[in-house]
Amino acid sequence: MTSAGVDTGDDGSERHGRPARLARSAITVLVPVAGVVGFGWRLDLVLSFYWLEVGTGAARLLFEATLAARPNSELGSTLDPPFRRLREKRGGIQTPGLLPPIHPHALPTVATAGLFVSLVWLLAGAGVIAFVGADVIRRHAAVVLLGAVGVTLGELVALLVNLRRRPYADLSPAAVVRLRQFLAPAAFLFLVVVVVFGDGGPVDAGVPVAVVVCGRTLVGVADTVGLGRRLLPARMQPEARIGDRDPVPAGRGAPTATWRVDRRSVVAARALTGPGRVLLTRAGLLVGAIAVFVWLVLDGTAGVVAAAGILAGVAVVGAASVATEADLLYGHLEYRLYDDCLVAYDRLLETPQWRVDLADVTEVETGAAVLDGVSALRLQRLAVRGGEHSGTLVGLADAEAVRERIDEARFE
Repeated sequence: MTSAGVDTGDDGSERHGRPARLARSAITVLVPVAGVVGFGWRLDLVLSFYWLEVGTGAARLLFEATLAARPNSELGSTLDPPFRRLREKRGGIQTPGLLPPIHPHALPTVATAGLFVSLVWLLAGAGVIAFVGADVIRRHAAVVLLGAVGVTLGELVALLVNLRRRPYADLSPAAVVRLRQFLAPAAFLFLVVVVVFGDGGPVDAGVPVAVVVCGRTLVGVADTVGLGRRLLPARMQPEARIGDRDPVPAGRGAPTATWRVDRRSVVAARALTGPGRVLLTRAGLLVGAIAVFVWLVLDGTAGVVAAAGILAGVAVVGAASVATEADLLYGHLEYRLYDDCLVAYDRLLETPQWRVDLADVTEVETGAAVLDGVSALRLQRLAVRGGEHSGTLVGLADAEAVRERIDEARFE
């Protein structure tokens, strides 16, 4: 049983994901063997292949995490991730064909893990390129392309198998993104590079290619049979990272009134204030310190341009991320007033997000967002406070009229 009380077999995803890992591992073994036997791959090209494999495997895991329907448990939640306000979103975006719904609540986990994995993978890539040599990669571009095709094929096979067999409805994003699947092959790759460098570099090293291929195969087999999982403490097991969330019931009958969020206003306001929201955080202050350091190191015009470029780049990315978060959080909400309750319904996710029973409402108060004074934007807000549940209506054109209509329903 999981911490949420759902029986998921031997770990909720290990049993169903094992066929995919077997298929992927087979291709991971066969491509280097074919490269060594048929194309004369050397140790440096084999390591380049394994580096590509680690990156594409991590990308597949991150994509699969967006399909997980259950929320993370407290153990599976990161402290302060990007898109953190989407954690409480219910429902998923319906997709055509074989794909399950894509769930916005997975974005905080995917963004945090993606940033970490990208940083490690890019740093490892820089080391592999320095180790192999850019000229070697250029001379063997066709061979490297063959390896990339093999890696991509292996991950596509794993994804297709998982789409047919894996119970995404019973998994959380943190249970899908198990970093040990990324870290184990990455650690092996790092170990091989260290040993080879200590033995004179890729040209003079006496490490046989067969030893490296066999070692990487054993790492894959250990993951496939779940050896790494057995070594983890209980709190780090995938099932301990699966949470639960009660559904929000709709009201009785048809709604008596509805109000939609002004999507354009909400997204535009967040995009305009996004740079400040990002740069005035702890992470933003760290970026500012890095920019100042670059300015001092480079000095002169080059330092100013580089520092300004860092700040501008972070500001643009921050504005885009904040605007995306606002669109998914509020852009498709429709507030529905029933005889007995007020419900925030997400039309994109086709799922109620929160509900306040009219009998429990103690206060209804109007308000406004930061940029409400801009005539082109509709950013009025209305806070509806109850006993255990409260909600805030955002992106309204006339919050006072909405308040009056809710008060009429309360006192009828």
